[in-house]
Amino acid sequence: IIRDSQGRKMSKSLGNSPDPLDIIAKYGADTLRFGTMLLAPKGQDILFDESQLETGRNFLNKLWNATRFIFMNIDENDDYSSLSLENLELQNSEKWILSKLQNTVKSVNDNLDKYRFNDASKDLYNFTWNYFCDWYIELIKPTLFSKNDDSQKQKTSSIFVAIYTLKTIVKLLHPFTPFITEEIWNSIKNENDDDLIISEWPKLDKKLIDKDIEKEMEFVMKVITAIRTIRSEMTVPPSKKANVLIQDESEKYKNILNNNSEYIKSLCKIENLTIGKNIEKPELSATAVVENLQIYLPLKGLIDIDKEKQRLEKEIGNYEGRLKAVQGKLQNPNFAQRAPKNIVEHEQNKEKSYLESLKLLKINYKKLENQ
Repeated sequence: IIRDSQGRKMSKSLGNSPDPLDIIAKYGADTLRFGTMLLAPKGQDILFDESQLETGRNFLNKLWNATRFIFMNIDENDDYSSLSLENLELQNSEKWILSKLQNTVKSVNDNLDKYRFNDASKDLYNFTWNYFCDWYIELIKPTLFSKNDDSQKQKTSSIFVAIYTLKTIVKLLHPFTPFITEEIWNSIKNENDDDLIISEWPKLDKKLIDKDIEKEMEFVMKVITAIRTIRSEMTVPPSKKANVLIQDESEKYKNILNNNSEYIKSLCKIENLTIGKNIEKPELSATAVVENLQIYLPLKGLIDIDKEKQRLEKEIGNYEGRLKAVQGKLQNPNFAQRAPKNIVEHEQNKEKSYLESLKLLKINYKKLENQ
């Protein structure tokens, strides 16, 4: 049963029963279908909240924009219909996304067989958003944007794998979101492809699964995320390229980092990447640790240390003021006893958020103060 957000049955007398046609007019039929499916655990009632449809709409927008991006980078003269995975020289990013795709095919099929439709939809959501859109497309951008003639072969490979992956996503999503997937399929299929409704359902291809590549790329992504976090926390302007030094005492990860250095440099806006055993921390550097690696990002020339300290001091004072106001309200017996439960919880969440933000700001200030 689909109930309202408070668990009540929907009825006209309560006025808690939205007209599906009004929701479809506002969000679209696919969003209503997919958003509701994400909320539908097997054997349990659905607590429906219209605001939760935003997740479905954002997901479909993400998929649509990824499709547009891929086609913006396709040369009209290229014929991808004659290619196959077997006759391409695949790079790490391509091997990785194909392996992740096969894991998703397996999990979606397993969940559909068990009638766990919400788990199948979550599998598709996580793979499409986190791996395909957020990572794979970012990883191949330097190749797609390169004007070097030598990169044309690699560009063809990256685009073909992107199309192959997108086709599989669309097939798996079709039962959940038939309209947008039909639209995307008609734009990506070649003359030899069947219509989507009668196309072959994706099956697990074990030879495409590569656990070693998955582990390697996941490690590289941790390094990229750590460096990006440093840049963000230290407010390093996106336009400025940085130098990064990575101390690898055991040299355990040296080959992995060197083999994937282009991904790290392009996604983290790095001018020079130095990896070695005997690297000392440079002056005025921010630090991160990943799997026992010490990552150093020298800040000299990237930011004004004194101005950044002043900015952080101001931010810390701002959050301390907010926190004092919220804690004063929560410690007031009249508020705690008389205010509605949802209002009290909202203030408690604000207190938690302010405490976390203050902690991060003070950590960043201490880093600069110790330089």
